[in-house]
Amino acid sequence: MSAVRLSPLRNKGWLRFTMVGTALTLPAAALEHSLGYFSDGTQGLAQASEFVGAGIAIVLIVGLSAAWVLNGFAVKQQREDEEGEESHSSPSRGGAPAHPQPHRPAPGQKR
Repeated sequence: MSAVRLSPLRNKGWLRFTMVGTALTLPAAALEHSLGYFSDGTQGLAQASEFVGAGIAIVLIVGLSAAWVLNGFAVKQQREDEEGEESHSSPSRGGAPAHPQPHRPAPGQKR
């Protein structure tokens, strides 16, 4: 049995979500039509088709842009973390020099 790793930053998982979501709009529309949420006759079929089209559009917009948006936030957070580490690691009081001096042999020793 293969394991599936879900990561909010990978496009592959969001593509799977989008495909499943678009496929689920058809049964949802059929269920709502059978429960009487739409009008009777051709007007009801038009309403059901609008429902399916809008559902597919929403799932496509959310599913295909979510990985891009979350990846942008992760990159921004990573940059802020790196900047925070640099400010904490900078010498403040009597710390090591920022650029260490090259090693010089003691007087009387050969290189």
